[in-house]
Amino acid sequence: MKLNPARSLIILVASAIISWHSSGRSVHAENSVVVESKSLAPNQSGCQVGVFLTNDIDLTGIVLPLEFRTISGNAFMAPGGFSRDHANRLKNSPLGNAGCDSRGCWPAGNITRRTFAVPTVGGNCFRPADPSTSWNTAATLPDFTTPDAIFHASVSTGDPGQGEPITLLPGSDPMVTAQASYLITFTTAGSNGIFIIDTTCVRPFNHLAVTDIATTPVPVSFQAGLISICCACQCGCHADPQCDGATDIIDVILTGNRAFRGSSATNDETCTGHGSTVDGRTDVDCSGATDIVDVVRMVDVAFRGVDPALRFCDPCN
Repeated sequence: MKLNPARSLIILVASAIISWHSSGRSVHAENSVVVESKSLAPNQSGCQVGVFLTNDIDLTGIVLPLEFRTISGNAFMAPGGFSRDHANRLKNSPLGNAGCDSRGCWPAGNITRRTFAVPTVGGNCFRPADPSTSWNTAATLPDFTTPDAIFHASVSTGDPGQGEPITLLPGSDPMVTAQASYLITFTTAGSNGIFIIDTTCVRPFNHLAVTDIATTPVPVSFQAGLISICCACQCGCHADPQCDGATDIIDVILTGNRAFRGSSATNDETCTGHGSTVDGRTDVDCSGATDIVDVVRMVDVAFRGVDPALRFCDPCN
């Protein structure tokens, strides 16, 4: 796969920024909040960024204020709103929805989710106060004038006296977007560049915090997420299940396994901006499913010398 120089530069700059941005912060690796960093295409819909939690003790409360602001090139989210919600490990705990586990059952937690329409303020924060007065975010209709911020607070309401658990048990979210404890979904705007998802202080003086079973604040490290927006759709591994630049017997077998044996789709992680209906690398005709047609087309290219351009679709179109 040929790497796009512009994308390479953006990723390099993003890495440097996140390295600088995380320096000098309190570090307590056992309890951490990590915002996912990733590369996305301009005007890409259905984008998801995960926020991953790690805790080595029982937690009874989480306060998570996040700020979105552009770093370069006016890269940002498209107007029209975004969605955000707790999920997975957080959602299935007393700090999320009502539920049960091996300890018993609990009622729905006391959850607050807000979009703030005010500037950030100084205080117990990881970074200085933001003097910006350019905020333009209605609590009911975000329009993403950078910077914007959202706020999520979750406090357990379980009652130990009634046999109700009250804590998020120790654990660590797998570093896979779909398995994060907190998901942010949005559409990217059309400008290339980088924007950051950071923690911040927001009125009324709420800041990143977690509390233990005695409601005592616990030190927690934070890693901001950098979202780089670059380039047109790129699908370097499409129709190449091995992603080795050649079409051969292994690719035919992998396509057959997907078509006939129910193996999982192999997503092309380099493929951004394509239609969400493409069934991974093996869907060579972009029909939305891997079937006998895809196997035949793969065989044509691998063994019969047919030009790939005549058999493999372009998922970017």
